[in-house]
Amino acid sequence: MGRMLFFGPMRHVILLILCVLSVAVRAQHPSYWTLDNAQGLPSLKVYDLMEDSLGVMWMGTSEGLVHYDGLAMQTLHCTNARTDGRSLLQEGQNGEVWSMNFSGELFCATYDTMRNASHLLQGLRSKLVDMQRMGDALLLLTSTERATMPLSTQKLQGVSTATAGTSYYGMAQNRWAMTSHGLLNLRTDSLRSSSNEEPSNVCNSQRADFRFYYATGTVVRLTDAGPTRLVEGLRRGNGAIPLITGARVTSAGTWVMTYDGVYLVERDAWLFPSTPISDVVEAQDGAHWFATLTDGVRVVPDLQLTRYAREPDGLPTERFNRVRSLANGNLVAADNNGMAVLIHPQRGLLATFKADVARESEALEVDTVNGRIIVAFGSLYLLDMHTLRPLAKMDGNFKSIALYEGRLDAVNGPLLERIAYDGQRFGTAERHDLKDATALKVITDAQGRSWTLTDKGLLLDGRPFAGFAAFRPRIAACGADDVLCFSNGKDSIAWMRNGEVVQWTVLAHVRQGAAVKDMAITAGHLLVLFGNALGVMNRNTGTWVRHADGQGLPSTDLKALTVSNGRVWVASFNGLYALPIAWSQTAFPPLVLLRRLKVNGMDRPATGPLHLKYFENDLEIVLRGISTKSRGKVKFAFRLVGLMDDFEMNGAADVLRFRALAPGDYRLEVVAMDGTGQQSTTPLQLQFSIAEPWYASWMFYLVMALVLVGVVSGGFLLRIRYINQRNSRLLERSQLMQDLRASHLTALRAQMNPHFMFNVLNSIQGLFTIGSTEKANAVMSRFSELMRAILEVSGENEIPLQRELDLIALYLELEAVRLGDALSYKVQVADDLRPSSILIPSLLVQPYVENAVKHGLLHCKGEKRLVVEVAAMDNGTTLEVRITDNGIGREAAAKLRAHHHRPFAIAASASRLDLLNMDRQRKIGVHYTDLMDAQGRPSGTLVVLHLPLHTRDA
Repeated sequence: MGRMLFFGPMRHVILLILCVLSVAVRAQHPSYWTLDNAQGLPSLKVYDLMEDSLGVMWMGTSEGLVHYDGLAMQTLHCTNARTDGRSLLQEGQNGEVWSMNFSGELFCATYDTMRNASHLLQGLRSKLVDMQRMGDALLLLTSTERATMPLSTQKLQGVSTATAGTSYYGMAQNRWAMTSHGLLNLRTDSLRSSSNEEPSNVCNSQRADFRFYYATGTVVRLTDAGPTRLVEGLRRGNGAIPLITGARVTSAGTWVMTYDGVYLVERDAWLFPSTPISDVVEAQDGAHWFATLTDGVRVVPDLQLTRYAREPDGLPTERFNRVRSLANGNLVAADNNGMAVLIHPQRGLLATFKADVARESEALEVDTVNGRIIVAFGSLYLLDMHTLRPLAKMDGNFKSIALYEGRLDAVNGPLLERIAYDGQRFGTAERHDLKDATALKVITDAQGRSWTLTDKGLLLDGRPFAGFAAFRPRIAACGADDVLCFSNGKDSIAWMRNGEVVQWTVLAHVRQGAAVKDMAITAGHLLVLFGNALGVMNRNTGTWVRHADGQGLPSTDLKALTVSNGRVWVASFNGLYALPIAWSQTAFPPLVLLRRLKVNGMDRPATGPLHLKYFENDLEIVLRGISTKSRGKVKFAFRLVGLMDDFEMNGAADVLRFRALAPGDYRLEVVAMDGTGQQSTTPLQLQFSIAEPWYASWMFYLVMALVLVGVVSGGFLLRIRYINQRNSRLLERSQLMQDLRASHLTALRAQMNPHFMFNVLNSIQGLFTIGSTEKANAVMSRFSELMRAILEVSGENEIPLQRELDLIALYLELEAVRLGDALSYKVQVADDLRPSSILIPSLLVQPYVENAVKHGLLHCKGEKRLVVEVAAMDNGTTLEVRITDNGIGREAAAKLRAHHHRPFAIAASASRLDLLNMDRQRKIGVHYTDLMDAQGRPSGTLVVLHLPLHTRDA
């Protein structure tokens, strides 16, 4: 780039003071599109531009370094930088980009990272002010020193210091340096000017060196023979002299950048008036990029494509849908709101006409013989060709008109009319009978014949034309050499000469789905306007060239076209566009690169063929499509050789994903397609192989055979061992069952406590003594039932819960006889339980109930309460039995017992639980809780049993 803005005496000039100029409006400014905040640009203040060798555009902004490949924009920051502004961009040897900020720091960036490289400047005593690429090295300029840094070693060489009292401001290649005492020739060390001149600086572009004076409007080209003055006192129109920021050379000529737009010296033309321009770069595809200090970046795809609109041409409207050329070179265009304009290609707007109704223009024709313009805004208007002054009007709903000798053929609504016309006024209208057809369009060919397009077919001079079968033309055009062209508006056209069809052309590959809007025929070309593009076909070779939105035309709402002086004019809802018919475009196909590769979700470098393990079979490839003209419309097609035969369009934008690939050798091929359908010439290729799994090798089969022999042999040994262990377990289980039966007997003896038996018998004897013979017999009968029931269940391992509860109730009933009315008890079962179907170990709960009566309630004064509650827990998998008494508590009961041993029944039950739990995965548990009253005194005992719940069906 070889330029640094606003150093030296002008360093204190405020960067963004705009020179507001009042100038005459000039037409013929190019069509452009803008990169700004909406596309991801972090700042509208752009200092420098640079296109790297791959075609990626780099932008130095006030908020960081940005690169744009046409698909995505990325901003790079450096956390340890003093300021974020970046300028003076230079590409290195390996694709890295060097830049600096206004604090004099040096930076090196790749596509994904940026690092502060200021440590490479160690040894320089003053701040960096300029930097340029020269061959394989960077030329560095500080305020007092010059140095060279080879990019291969990145070490300073050839450091030279300015003479005392001299400061450097800028540098042009290795030839010139701007100093505080004037322009210094670095090769001869001679000073070209004194320090009392106007503030200036130097810059270079494509081997051309310039000196520009900031405020005098002067730019000179520097040569060894001496300076050549390019411009002096440069200003736009009668405005003030704008601040000059530099000069650039492209294929279009020499550009002078100012705070009031950019001036093209060879054409004496201004672009982007009132806009501060800081840099100009011509891209490899021929587009010109302009950096501004207020509006981001403006991109001109083709300087030959010009646009006419409100700004800066002063047109009162931009939504045009009709355009026609005049014999004097002027243009007339009509919009969709009742307005027509007359335009001179260089001077711009000449005249306007406003209809009395705001309707869309449906037809526009030029009467060159009488110097008239006929336009339809619903009604038909006759206008003067030079002033657009209205001369006549005819009411109606006119859709199409065609000039004929002494008349107009017109489509009025669905009807075809012939209107008398003498060049001064409209006469009477004669309606032509189309039977049941609806008229769509009328044209007149070079022989003066009238063609009418209807929804039923084509009419020639009002009679059906049999040259087409099923073809229904909707668009028509006539050439001067008696060639007619018809289109169905979709995918086909027909060429006709002397009433015969001579050629059919399918346009599907050109139009890409858009409808045909208009056509025009010249001596050598057929021009077809689609809703989103202009197609130009060479009539001799049949070659199509597609001019899409990426080349400057809008991508939607193209409406009509006309030809004038070798240029095509296109009417759109975004203004009028003009370009040469035989324009040339730089062929720069898109480039596709591998941006990132992930294997099983982890980043993997792809420097060569990949050899992956069998489990590394999930691949994700992120692509970079470089085509700045496509503006985000880059598409990718791929095929995986080894899995696919043909290319497929990628539906996931720039990411390819392959999941669970089988072992084998693969080659991925990817091509990119830009916004015009142009395909990259060299596909991206990535070769990789996925190894067979270890268990698919011959070594594995050998090992498996040996293992199989070992397994079979071991299986016999394990079988023998298992049989021996099973026999041992059977013996142990037999012993366990014997111990369990002994436990049953022990529990039985515990239940048949002699004290209980004696107490019950004494109670019965007492009843007989007092004469209560009937009650004594009843008690004796209940006692007999209890004895019998205990004997019955003592031989069973499991009994229904209901049977256990019946025994407990019978036992408590007999205890109530002995203790009298002081004992109250309750046995409660949850509603969601069926006690008759639930199985529990026999006589498991009864000993705990007996213990509560004998050791808790027997010694309790006053009311004696006992509650037995049964419920299901843990989602119906556990049976919980709660035994609550209000007795004296365990501690007091222990003191009353003579030898402080546990009750025999409870000791026997504990031993039994140990035996039962030996063969269970889910154990039976018992928990004791001492209950206390509000004063902390013992108020009873809570016993909780937990055992697995299973039923007869389980």
